[in-house]
Parts: sequence; C-alpha cells; structure tokens
Amino acid sequence: MDGQASPRIAVATDLSILCAYDPKGMKDFVRKSRAWVYEVKDNDYGKLDPVKTGKIAVWPLGGKGGRYELKLLQGSYPEAWKPFEKGHVAGMGVVVEDERLFVGPGERIPGDGFGDRIVDIEDGGKLLPFPNGRFELSVHVFDWKHEDKFFTPDGDPTADAPPDIAVVATAKEGDFAPPRPCPPLLDFLPKPKAPPAPAVMPRLARSVYTQARPEVARAPRTRTRREDADWHPSPDPLPPPKPGEIRIGMRVRHAQFGEGTVLFIREGFPKVKVDFRGHEEKVDRSELSVI
Repeated sequence: MDGQASPRIAVATDLSILCAYDPKGMKDFVRKSRAWVYEVKDNDYGKLDPVKTGKIAVWPLGGKGGRYELKLLQGSYPEAWKPFEKGHVAGMGVVVEDERLFVGPGERIPGDGFGDRIVDIEDGGKLLPFPNGRFELSVHVFDWKHEDKFFTPDGDPTADAPPDIAVVATAKEGDFAPPRPCPPLLDFLPKPKAPPAPAVMPRLARSVYTQARPEVARAPRTRTRREDADWHPSPDPLPPPKPGEIRIGMRVRHAQFGEGTVLFIREGFPKVKVDFRGHEEKVDRSELSVI
C-alpha cells in the first residue's frame, strides 16, 4: 500500500463485528470452534490471547449489524476527513508475516473449518497486500453523508469521500494494549433527533359542538355511469430527483441498518420510514444516502 489508502472495502455483518488479521497467523484456528470470540461478553475482546498477541484485531460495531464501507491506510488519514470524525478507538494490534492483511466482518474469522483460503465475497471484506511487521491499528468513525460535496450528480460517493470507518495502521514496537472493554464504534455517531411534540390544541367549548348548522340547499343528484365515476385523470409525472433527494420507493443506505427501501415520507418532517430487509425503522433522512 506504501502509505496510500486502499480502495473502498464493502462489509456487511449481522454479528456487528469487524476484524483484521494475517491469514498465516490464524491458520491454526481454522479447525477450532469460533466460540472463543463469539461468546465474549461486554465487548472485552482485549482479554483474549489472540487479540493480546496481535494475531487478530476485533472491534464491536454495536447495533443490529448492517452494511458499511471501510478503508485501510498506513500512518494517517487525509486532513480533509478530520471535520467529519466522530470518534476513534486505538490499541488493537496485528502482526503481519505473509505480506497480506484481511479486513472484514466477524463472520469471516477463521474457525469451524472455514478460513483456510480467503476468497473474494461480495460485501465480505478484502484481503490486501501489506508489509510485514507489527502494527497498531486505530479505527476512526466518520459522519459525512450530509455533505453534498462528497457525492456525484448520480448520488455515488466521490473518490475523496471519507469511508464510514477508516482502519489506520502505524508501526509498533513492544506489546499491544487493546482497550478493555472496546467501545462499540457506532456509539460515536450522533443519535437521531426526535421531532418536536405537536402542540396540544385547546378543547373547544361544548356549545360549539351542539350548535345547529344552517340548512344548505343541495343540488339534485344526477345519475352517472360507473365507469365515469371510477375514472380519474393520471397524475403529472414528477420531475427527476435532485442529488441526494429521497422519495418513496427509492433504495437507500443507512450507516447502522444497511440497505433498504423508503416506505413513507412526510413533507416537513425529518423522519423517514424505511424497510431494511423486512425490518421497518424510522430514521432521520439526513442519515440516508441514495443507492
């Protein structure tokens, strides 16, 4: 990588775990059970020997999983990303012996007979060339999708747009000091703001309800054919959406819940109802990006 950022790495996880490791250092775990990492409570991964010795780095995401985009960098990340960082976790480490480093979801931690060969899987992380050595890994969480400058007219992220999470590696001598416990990465993101409660309308006096209404003359009813009554003019077509505009039926992506379809939008309200793979959530429209 020579100090440059990797391509964007797509990661989808239901376990809400991210990991990084050299496959050579984890080859002895292929035939073992993965329970050693999945059964950790309170996100205290730092107590595990494979984590303390740098065979693998493990970070909890928190939440219910989802789809995220990562980048792997050496040394530091671009200065232009700094205004959008919401938090970071340092201390995890990794030892690279085979000039390769895998970054991806916890589902791809070697074990239970899987992981002897790391192949490309859609949204399953990436095995990248990386120099040998001991490295401390820090992860940085960004909130940037409200910035129009990071999107093309088609709604795709630009080449200089930050990822959701950056994994930054720096050379390390001595022992690693993984955090105990490790804070969930999604906890750094701002919580959606609840819309203001509607004002309570004063109850009208009873006399308003009981007051008789004046008689109004009605026009005589005319017979209409059923097909005439059912006919309605077709609505005018909507103009093409503006960059970043969200409409009902659009496919969108959320940092916590992943991809989904917009079900309901009400003008003037920040909340949007979205179906995330069969699970409906109300989220702030500023947290969504159009796919």
